[in-house]
Amino acid sequence: MTSQRFADILLICFQGIPLPVRKALFTGIFRLFYHLVPRQRLIAAYNLRRAFPEKSDDEILRIVRGVYQNMGIMAAEFFDIPLLTKENVGEMV
Repeated sequence: MTSQRFADILLICFQGIPLPVRKALFTGIFRLFYHLVPRQRLIAAYNLRRAFPEKSDDEILRIVRGVYQNMGIMAAEFFDIPLLTKENVGEMV
């Protein structure tokens, strides 16, 4: 199986999952990543601390969690990109 064929199959499979379910799935995956890979979480918190020294640690961590949640949502929506047309782009954006 070629990598293109595998990608096509993967795309079709994920497009078959309703968007709300995909969002929950990918948000959960990124939440796991947040907890299981502390190095990336610490890098994000460090960078935010340098960019926003006035923010509390709790606020910084809330922003980092929000970033991971947003990445999960973007990953879920990625599979709908091939379905975008001039007519439906306003509904999806």
